[in-house]
Amino acid sequence: MKRYNRCAYTLFSYFLIALCAACGSSSSSSPSRPPARLLASESFDACTFSPGWSASFVREDNYPPGVAPFVELPDHGCVMQQYVPAGADEITSAQVGVEGDDEFLRITGSPQVDEFYVEWQEFFPEGHDFPDGSQKMLRFTYYNAGDNNGSQINLSTQNENTNIQLFLYHPEGENGEFINLFYDTNLPIPVGRWVNFAVWARLNTLGQADGFAVAYMDGNEIARLDNISNRGSDSRGWNVMWVGGNYTNQGPTANASNRFIDNIRWYNTKP
Repeated sequence: MKRYNRCAYTLFSYFLIALCAACGSSSSSSPSRPPARLLASESFDACTFSPGWSASFVREDNYPPGVAPFVELPDHGCVMQQYVPAGADEITSAQVGVEGDDEFLRITGSPQVDEFYVEWQEFFPEGHDFPDGSQKMLRFTYYNAGDNNGSQINLSTQNENTNIQLFLYHPEGENGEFINLFYDTNLPIPVGRWVNFAVWARLNTLGQADGFAVAYMDGNEIARLDNISNRGSDSRGWNVMWVGGNYTNQGPTANASNRFIDNIRWYNTKP
């Protein structure tokens, strides 16, 4: 019978175990994934915006008497109410957001980010007048005054709530050519109840197609774009984020409508 050096065999076994563990801890979409950190959150507990959201606003003139931008809902607490009056188009009545290199540096530790994970809750009442165009729910993009626009990602519902779309765009990201990527789910947003949304995305490494974007609804994956070049040869990351967004009806709204937003959580990566 062939004999083995017990110490050498044991050390070799430990090496194989460690190597397999290292291989199992990574994935093709996140080869060097950092530990997840909660960067910012918003639950509207005080019926207003928490400090630190530099791009949050309410357009009070959109809210008629008796309609408030922050309301207390039974069994849910205070939430943000986004109200769209009749006769409106291309309107953003309220949003939660952060904008600019300095603000991103304060929150994330970097003036721009290449990756994010955001989760939040939406409530669209039954009978909500969904637009013919789109109702945006989340956007990350790049913007600095006087600079060219950069990479953009949106989650929205389109065509009278018949298609939740994950949309990525760059006006000149691939050697001066625009990038236009999207995933049509052909799913509606459930109405009359709270819905949990989340988006996880990472920009590609320059010169590679290793970016990705994933959208979730109620914990289920509904859209995925893998192995993509979502910023092309543009080295800039995202420095704008918001939840809320505009209502694009492609013509004046016939009826007033509202929606509610709550419990926003922004992480550096998917927890």
